[in-house]
Amino acid sequence: MASDSQRVKRDNILRHDLESKYYDSIFNIKTGYRYGSVVNSELSFAGIDASRKILVLDAACGTGKIALNLKAFGSRALIVNCDISSGILRVAIDKSKRYGFSSDTFWFRCDCENLPLRGDAFDLVICSSSLHHFPNYVSFMKESRRILKPGGYLAVLEEPNRLGIMLVGMLGVVLNQLGEAVGRGSGSSLDRRTNKAMLEMQKNPGELQTDPYMFTINELIRAGYMSGFKKVFTKAETFFSYFVFFFMKGFLPKKYLERIYREAYKADKRFFHHFIPEKFRATTNLYCQK
Repeated sequence: MASDSQRVKRDNILRHDLESKYYDSIFNIKTGYRYGSVVNSELSFAGIDASRKILVLDAACGTGKIALNLKAFGSRALIVNCDISSGILRVAIDKSKRYGFSSDTFWFRCDCENLPLRGDAFDLVICSSSLHHFPNYVSFMKESRRILKPGGYLAVLEEPNRLGIMLVGMLGVVLNQLGEAVGRGSGSSLDRRTNKAMLEMQKNPGELQTDPYMFTINELIRAGYMSGFKKVFTKAETFFSYFVFFFMKGFLPKKYLERIYREAYKADKRFFHHFIPEKFRATTNLYCQK
């Protein structure tokens, strides 16, 4: 298991170093007040006020989506960011300087399963769209609990939900292929030029083992309690918007994707969330209080 764990970590470093130059384009990551308000809303669901002068850790921070958008929203928090990929961090640091947020955002490279940070220090730990990358995810969650102050929160955001992804994926893959065939692929999350560049750097990046887990909601809740948190709850979202995104990303230019996805997400909220059970929705937020 130790060797498997090390391989997953090495593969994640390789993959994210390779993707770092294109990462924001691949995942359509942008920075601004509107995007920060979405992050703030996800946190406020658990009663977390990220606008205050609190100490936050964004673990597996990527290119700084959480920290920079919270800052764009007006947060006064001091945000520490860590990631296992030095390539990703270089992009994040450059962005923090470009947007003028370098004075109260800090960046360092580490293995998030072994955080080199003192205990009982942080008000909030955030891990967005990344828990499934950790081969020893409970170790990370225990480390998060260790560094949190009493009453502090671990917020695992936008974690893929296995049951929901299986349901969405069956139709989503078909829609994606249809979109690529009918359209020009100009809206693809990984366009042809990017794909070619990555293939030149690494012969077969598709074989990298970077995502060892995909959790159900119940598995996430159990992990929270196993890690020693006293209060654990979830919020599951998105269904129809995933179908729309899978199809449209291969059919339309990227400039249209954001608006289409936003409208589809509104349809999720107004309609699909009323009859799609939470266990079948595509993503889950997990909130764990120390």
